[in-house]
Amino acid sequence: MSVPVENLRFSKASMGKSEEIWQSFDAKLTKFVTKKLWIFVVEDLIRHLAYAQLLRYEMRQDMPSFGDYQDK
Repeated sequence: MSVPVENLRFSKASMGKSEEIWQSFDAKLTKFVTKKLWIFVVEDLIRHLAYAQLLRYEMRQDMPSFGDYQDK
């Protein structure tokens, strides 16, 4: 990570603490972004699986259709 020239003295004075803060921030940001991306992927996957399940049920011939119940 490069440090701007105007922050060089501050960075040298608190070198260890500054790096810890940035690592903590980076870890939290990565975890947040990963979680949001995972939720997006899972929602999309569930949508595709539900559609595939719907198609599978429509293709099964052994299940009575809604029209069969209306005749009785």
